[in-house]
Amino acid sequence: MEADKNAPDQVSLEKSKEIAEGADYGARRLSGPLFYVSGGIALAMSGFQLYTAAFGTLTGTIQRSVHLCFAIILCFLFYPMTKKSKKKTIPFYDVILAILGGWAAIYVTVFYADLVQRIGNPNMLDMFMGVITILCILEGARRAVGLPLALIASIFILYAFAGPYLPEVLAHRGYGVRRVVDHLYLTMEGIFGVPLWVSSTFVFAFVLFGAILEKTGAMDYFMKMAFSLVGHTRGGPAKVAVVASAFFGSISGSGVANVVTIGSVTIPLMKRMGFKPEIAGGIETAAGGNGQLMPPVMGAAAFIMAEFLGIPYLHVVTAAILPAVIDQLALLGAVHLLSVKFGLKGMPRRELPKFFPILIRGTHFLVPIGVLFYYLIVRRATPLTSAAMGIGATIFMFFIQSLVNSLGWGNPTGQKTEAENEFKETKKEISWKPFLSFIVNMGDAMYKAARMMAGIGATCACAGIVVGVVTLTGAGLNMTNIVVDLSGGNIFFGLLITMVACLI
Repeated sequence: MEADKNAPDQVSLEKSKEIAEGADYGARRLSGPLFYVSGGIALAMSGFQLYTAAFGTLTGTIQRSVHLCFAIILCFLFYPMTKKSKKKTIPFYDVILAILGGWAAIYVTVFYADLVQRIGNPNMLDMFMGVITILCILEGARRAVGLPLALIASIFILYAFAGPYLPEVLAHRGYGVRRVVDHLYLTMEGIFGVPLWVSSTFVFAFVLFGAILEKTGAMDYFMKMAFSLVGHTRGGPAKVAVVASAFFGSISGSGVANVVTIGSVTIPLMKRMGFKPEIAGGIETAAGGNGQLMPPVMGAAAFIMAEFLGIPYLHVVTAAILPAVIDQLALLGAVHLLSVKFGLKGMPRRELPKFFPILIRGTHFLVPIGVLFYYLIVRRATPLTSAAMGIGATIFMFFIQSLVNSLGWGNPTGQKTEAENEFKETKKEISWKPFLSFIVNMGDAMYKAARMMAGIGATCACAGIVVGVVTLTGAGLNMTNIVVDLSGGNIFFGLLITMVACLI
């Protein structure tokens, strides 16, 4: 009877995880040849990014062009056209779009020398490739993050054409298709601008760092640390969600990944302790979003901010520490008040792990994070170099851990890794192969990192379209006048308008 009683909750939880994962990794769940083809492309993308992070990035436009090629292809392979589209197959039109979009993006790399000579005077083939790239970016961003961003970028493109017909405060001379496509596609002020540069270097490196560290079992370590710290207090599981999301979010930089990994454990516990399902889901959603704000990895926006402002990323991290901590404390306070309101208690201490034994047993998980902070803070290295060194330390630690586990010396965390669980039935056959679990989890981490970055790459390219139109039309120079006119000189309304403009 107990199993039947909990069955609906389990089904609901699995459905929620599927929806959340679809937001970050794409909604399609492929199998058979389609899985191997798409997986091979995803691994190639991660391999390219890992190579350039370790041995130096390519020429600016080439690095971004290759990155965008992978992103567009994977967007059409992993994100269906509509929510009702089939999730286990890829329709022919998505294959065509993936090929066209990928070739149009890599066209800049293949004919780079010729295109440099033709900047300002593109031929018809350049124009065609530029239009295809822009359309594929808009559609890829729509599939990955929804209609609003693609719609905003489309409005900005129309703005580039409609300048002479707009009110004086928004008016400009207006530009033809050739000039707009040339500026967006063949210069580094449009699609291949700062947002895509950040995506193709810093962001991918940090996402891969977090994905590999997660596969080592670090998430289980952070969860146990959170349970040992706050599990016994009022509303313990809810506070665990906040603390664990802060720990995990500091390395993943993804709110959705937080909800998927942490929520699968904490939401059932919150419901068991007396929280209503909708409140449990709301707490985990808020905790996942807050975790994304924790330094040092704070998502693509933080890196783009540093690049646009021309300041070291360390300054952004330093400025974010205090607000992020205050945000976490505020959420903990809200959870505590809810727990008091509903008369909820914490979990029995006998069910919780002890703090110091857990801390000592999983110290090796802190080594890659320590390496990352060392290069970022002490050596004042670039974010890309810091992430590359962190990835190297994580891979080395992961290999040693896999070797120790495969030799039967036990898992230092006391928690089975995913590879151990997956291959437990053939343990005797693979115990002498220390590389197996390492290779399986490394491949899975690289695969998931590429799936996540497909949407981010398309989103950053879409943002580049907006930035490109702003630089082409000079709208940025008129922004101050626009804010003053719309706010009527009221500082409060001026700040609100500025906030909206920054979000756009």
